[in-house]
Amino acid sequence: GVTRGYLNAPVLTAEVFIENPFAEGRIYRTGDIARYFEDGAIQFLGRRDQQIKLRGFRIELGEIESVVLQFSGVKDCILMLQEQGRQSKGLIAYLVAAQKVDLAALREFIRSKLPAYMLPSGFVVMEGFPRTSNGKVDRNALSQFHDPEVDCRSDSTVLEGALESQLLALWSAVLQRDHVGIEDDFFEQGGDSLLAMQLAVEIEKYTGHRIPVSSIVQSPTVAGLAQRLSNEKWAPQWLSLVPLRTMGDKLPLFLVHGLFGDVNAFIGLANSLESDRPVYGIQAVGLDGSAPLHTNLEEMVAHYMDEVVRLHPEGPYCIGAYSLGGTFAYALAQKIKESGREVRLLALLDCAPIGRLPLWILIRTRGGFLSKKTLIYLNRWLRLPMRKKLMATRQWPAEFRFWVGTK
Repeated sequence: GVTRGYLNAPVLTAEVFIENPFAEGRIYRTGDIARYFEDGAIQFLGRRDQQIKLRGFRIELGEIESVVLQFSGVKDCILMLQEQGRQSKGLIAYLVAAQKVDLAALREFIRSKLPAYMLPSGFVVMEGFPRTSNGKVDRNALSQFHDPEVDCRSDSTVLEGALESQLLALWSAVLQRDHVGIEDDFFEQGGDSLLAMQLAVEIEKYTGHRIPVSSIVQSPTVAGLAQRLSNEKWAPQWLSLVPLRTMGDKLPLFLVHGLFGDVNAFIGLANSLESDRPVYGIQAVGLDGSAPLHTNLEEMVAHYMDEVVRLHPEGPYCIGAYSLGGTFAYALAQKIKESGREVRLLALLDCAPIGRLPLWILIRTRGGFLSKKTLIYLNRWLRLPMRKKLMATRQWPAEFRFWVGTK
């Protein structure tokens, strides 16, 4: 599965896509440095370049450094990946400046040039970098210079009111970061869907309001969420459509929820897609307990279509889903087509097959899974009381059809 090379970069392609000296074909030089042991084990020693991996993204540190050096007043810059509490790692930018640097302005400058995942989570301004005896930058010593006074990006913003102060404390506790600014994005600072759920629980304890995770997605800063909560009668308007990214001029992508009804799993996916693609998650009604859940597919899909069409009246539409959500997305796409509108894309990820399939495909794709599932059901059935065994047996045909993926 080797790609044909880098787009419009023949020199780089020739450098890393080389003829295989051991067999016919080509191999790719990953940039990893490793060595074999006599027992066949491979020891990873590091990289031959500055590439690192952070939260699933491969990042060239030199690319970020070159952007930082374009900012007025910055003479030198070194990026390092460092441990940061529970979120394990974050990018720290060490700067040598010719004059006082406005770190908030520097962050906005980098944000305008690079995607969010390449934005440093902290800055340290120094008079000069520590050097080894032969004049090279001592990176081990450099990591010890981590002055909290200059590490925070937007802490210069004055905190107003007890609500912002408390939310800031909760933000710091959940992220396990000592310094977080009220304008710092929760997800850019290492937050993920699991931590967002934990944060929602902590906020509910303090405010008495049940906070859906989608509110944190929509208002990912302390200042933004505090503004939502400042009204005594605050309650989030429950919409199934949750904006995960609103910027961009491409067709929006609508991602339909899975079994649990929320859109938390789509946060990382939205950040991984091209920056000019608007992305919206579709969440189930009633997750906050204020409205009854939908009880049938037709009612659910009709509601989702109303919200999708209200946002994007003419289409065409791009729809995606995973797991059980594939059934909902498929039904939504059908309803949209029945209305005379175009569905440009229907992306089903890790979904069960919809409709009838030939027997040989079922055997090849589901045989091993079904045999294991059968053993689980049989073992569970043997432990049931006699009066419940017959009832369970009657349910097996329907459950079998569900797991096979046929109607």
